[in-house]
Amino acid sequence: LGPIEFNKRQIVRVAYNLLRWLDTWEDSPERSLSVEDKKWGIDKLCYLVGEVAIRNSSRNIVDLIQSETLSTMTEKLGAAVIKPNEKIFVRQAGYGTILDEMHQLDHNSQEFVDYVVRRMAGGMREFLERGETQTEDQLRGYCRYVAGGIGRFLTRVVADKDKIGGAPVLLDEEKAQSFGEYLQLTN
Repeated sequence: LGPIEFNKRQIVRVAYNLLRWLDTWEDSPERSLSVEDKKWGIDKLCYLVGEVAIRNSSRNIVDLIQSETLSTMTEKLGAAVIKPNEKIFVRQAGYGTILDEMHQLDHNSQEFVDYVVRRMAGGMREFLERGETQTEDQLRGYCRYVAGGIGRFLTRVVADKDKIGGAPVLLDEEKAQSFGEYLQLTN
């Protein structure tokens, strides 16, 4: 993508962890969390991410990290997950470290993270409401939401962070989305 990759590590790490958090909500066992509880958790995570982006590194987020929302999310999801590594992840996320790291990003990066979280969350929410995927078109639609958005996110990050001769490196968002969808279908 460019001669220097370390300039994208923090934003990619933040996005990865937030998307993993979303995925943990969506994939938690239904015997532990109802569809309504899953949608609630996804919505609350989107709210917190949006609040971090709105505060734009200039306003404190301690109230978000110490909020009843985050502690309730952590308690509810922590009780639902089964695997030890998921329990550890949920507990760590509940400390607010991911939100704090997002808060340290520049405003463009915060906006990119907010975009990809909302896009993936929208797809997850839609498919939770719909139920099991029944058709190839539904599967492709799901992949577009959960992986295509990541392709678009990464092209925006590259354009923002990488420059050649002072000009941004522009990648094709449509191709990036298609590639993300392809990888998700393969998975």
